[in-house]
Amino acid sequence: MKLLFIAILFNVFTFGAMCQSASTSASGTVNIIQPLSITSTGGNLDFGDIILTGSTTTYQILPSQGQYFQIMGHPGRSVSIVFNSINLSNAIWVGLNGGTVGDLLFVPVVVNSQSEPIISGNFYPLIINGSMGILDIRVGGSISVTANQPHGDYIGTFTVSVSY
Repeated sequence: MKLLFIAILFNVFTFGAMCQSASTSASGTVNIIQPLSITSTGGNLDFGDIILTGSTTTYQILPSQGQYFQIMGHPGRSVSIVFNSINLSNAIWVGLNGGTVGDLLFVPVVVNSQSEPIISGNFYPLIINGSMGILDIRVGGSISVTANQPHGDYIGTFTVSVSY
């Protein structure tokens, strides 16, 4: 009986000594951010009527007189702003009225509300305004009209893209 008791006691202690356990913990995190948007808030990129002068002439719209956009997103975050030069074409006008198709290169100039230059592809901080981050930008630019530029109404679409 004594031997049985010692055998049971030995099994209990060895079983307990052979059982091991370990644990650790990790923190889970997430950062919920405001969605990003860009909207036109006024102005335009209309060069108006241009009369051919017989020589190449460059026309410009200053950013302060051009198209205004407001970028809204998470306060304190930075956003990449991307834009490119575009071709304006009179192809639709020529299709309706006849004539020669021509292109004009629109070269944009983009600045923030303090008239500091915005360089395409660079990141710029959204200014904290309550629970939102805001950045106002203005777009102007230039076109060069050649001496023999085909006539007609030239149009094109200028795109500004933003991303976190």
